[in-house]
Formats: sequence, C-alpha cells, structure tokens
Amino acid sequence: RTKERYLGMKESYRSILRKLPGGAWAYRLSSRVKNWLKRVLLPETIFEHMGLTYLGPVDGNDTERLAACLAHAKQLECSVILHVKTQKGKGDEEAQASPDLYHGVAPQGAASVAPTFSAQFGRAVCEMAASDTKLCAITAAMSYGTGLEPFRVAYPRRFFDVGIAEGHAVTFAAGLAAGGAHPVVAVYSTFLQRAFDNVLHDAALQGLPLVLAIDRAGFNAADGATHHGVFDVAMLSAIDGVHIFTPVTGEGVAASLKAAMATGGVAAVRYPAGTENTAIREAFYPTGASALATPTVRVYDTGEAPTVTVVTHGRIAAEALTAAKALQSEGVAVRLLLCEYIAPYQRLAAELLPLLAGDGLLLYEEEIHAGGFGMNLAAALLDAGIPQNITCRTLGAQSGFATPKKGENVWQAAGVDSAALLAALRLLTKKERKNDTD
Repeated sequence: RTKERYLGMKESYRSILRKLPGGAWAYRLSSRVKNWLKRVLLPETIFEHMGLTYLGPVDGNDTERLAACLAHAKQLECSVILHVKTQKGKGDEEAQASPDLYHGVAPQGAASVAPTFSAQFGRAVCEMAASDTKLCAITAAMSYGTGLEPFRVAYPRRFFDVGIAEGHAVTFAAGLAAGGAHPVVAVYSTFLQRAFDNVLHDAALQGLPLVLAIDRAGFNAADGATHHGVFDVAMLSAIDGVHIFTPVTGEGVAASLKAAMATGGVAAVRYPAGTENTAIREAFYPTGASALATPTVRVYDTGEAPTVTVVTHGRIAAEALTAAKALQSEGVAVRLLLCEYIAPYQRLAAELLPLLAGDGLLLYEEEIHAGGFGMNLAAALLDAGIPQNITCRTLGAQSGFATPKKGENVWQAAGVDSAALLAALRLLTKKERKNDTD
C-alpha cells in the first residue's frame, strides 16, 4: 500500500474515472467497495477506526519511497496518518550498534573530559541507592541523556523507563511514592512542561514524596528554543509546597538530592547542561565549601562596603561575576549572593535579609521573568520586611524562545547576559538613582 507502483496505479485510476461522465460517482462507489473488502480481508488500524486514512509502515531511511508516500498523502485531500519507521544511526555501524550513545555527539575535539552535571547526578543517585533500598529511578526514554544508565545497570529492578511519556513518568512515580518507594524522576527541563498537570494533581496535591531531577536547566544554545529549560521555575513556583534546589557543583548536586529527599514532598533539583564553571567554583567555593551538606546562600564581594547586591542562582552566576568585576573597575563594589535553593521563597527571603549590602538590590535569573524567581522572591522579601531604603529590581528573560542572531550568544539574545546586567546595575548605583530623582 505504500509502494510507488501501487500509489501510481491508484492515482491513474482516479484521474481516468474523473474524466468520464459519472466518473466521480463511479470512483466513490469503487472506493467504498474496496474499503469494504479491505476491512473483511485485513485488520484495521486504530487510526482507520477514527476515520483517518492510514499509510504505512514505510521505511523512513528510503528517502525516495518516503517522498512518494508524502506526495500521495498530499493529493488525498484528507487527514492522513503516515507511519514511518527509521533506524537510528543508519549508515554508521557504531551509531547503529549504540544509538543511545549517538543521540547527541559533540564536534571532534569539543567534548570535555570533566564530568557533566548529568553524570554527577547519575553517580550521586547510585550512591544514595546503595544505602536506600526503596530508592528507584524513572526516565522517559533518556537513560543516557539524564545520566541514569549506570543506575539502570546497577539496579535494574529499581529502574523504570516509561518511554517518551513524561506525564506518565510523574504519575507512575507518584503511585510508587504512595506505595512507600522513594522515586526520582530524571527529566529535561523543557520536557517537564508535558507533566505540569501530573506534578500538580498527582504528586503535590496528594502530598507525596517525589524528587524531580531537572536536567538542561536554563538556556541551551546547542539545541535551540525547543530545549530552552527556562519555564520550570515559574511552573513549579506556582505549586504549593514544592521545594526547588539549584546546585552549581557536583557536590552540590549530591547534597541537593539528599535535601530534596528529606523534604517529604515534591522537590526539584535543577542543574544545567555541561560541566561546572571554574569561575563560579573559585569565587563561591574557595575552600571546598561545596561539600557542605545543607544547601544555603553563598557570598562573594568584589570589594569592601558593597553598595549594591545581586541575588542569583545557577549557571548564570558566571555572567554576574563578569558584570560585578566590570563595575568594580568603575569603583563600585558589588555583593553577589548565590542561592543553592530558591523555594520556599519565604525561607530564602529570611536567609537573604541579613546578607543584603548597600541600598540597591537586583534579582537576576536565566529563566523566564513572568512568574519566576525574581517576581516570587521580590514578593517574599517585601513580606519579610525589606528595608525601605533598598531599591529592588529584577532581571530575567522576557521571552523563552530566544534565538541568537549571527554573532550573538543565547544570553545576549534573551537580554540576560553580563552586559545587560551591568547596565541594570549602573542604574541601581546611588549616584544614578540620585540623578533620576533630581
């Protein structure tokens, strides 16, 4: 039914009949007879029961045949399901033998030897499973991408791959939690959007202990707008009782996982793609403090008596460091506060208040601004009694679909790079604000 000869014969038959008197009626009649015979002789697909025309399966690696089927589907002038089957890695023996390993391949010489955050997560969850026999791990067809492949090998009876169904992964985990298990769901940030309802109703509303390991948090230049992990903070911040941890080191990932498990409710541990940032580690963890067990707020000052404070979290702290050092060269000292957790916001606000320096405060995030970290923390600080002399501003992405133009990086395209932060900080200095008032 998908071969070019058969499709060509059908098209010729239809064209000839349409040219004859009463041909359209004859074609409809013959089509009904053919469909009746087909239903008698061949099993129907679920799509045909729904009134959809079904073509396939067709070999998707045969481009000529696939093109012919697409052309035929276009001519049918109705809704068509074209069932295409492909072989991942076709044409490369190594890729065909290990398709998961070749899901995403860095250019030659570009791969880092340092462990990624995904690998750090995989190692940490395996170590936790060694002492916690109730811990189980769940993925939606991404055991390699999320770093869970070592767990699958070490604990096959506690590993579950539910296929490309993130919503089901969360609901399934909620069911396991209701039965006494300690589930960890590893998912890319951008795909967590498919499971918002499940997190809300099946886990949080039920008060079930569930850990979300959110990979690829923040903007992802290599994969583009479809993989930008910038919506999860706003989504999860809207759900009562959800804890959100934001580690920036491998040790921090392990500490955050343990803290998330200890909350007894829905908790998320979000971390970016790639590896640790050396500048962040050197600034905020100069003495190996990242090994501390409890996620907290880290402090870094660019000079004595800072006049403005930046509160941030995650990988974008590197941009904050760049902007702060540029402002330092202009004679303005900045205090940077790096949050290893962001929710509950009321608890974070209480921890931040005694750490604020100067009379300017900027809440800086890599995620979507609307309903995100900055907005929620600003409200919590207001409720906590932030001093009236402190001017508070927020800086976050106005669009989650940022696409860089030539010569831009994704942070520039989103308006949250170090230059944008530097401009915002200059407006927060005492001199600039005095001039505005005058």
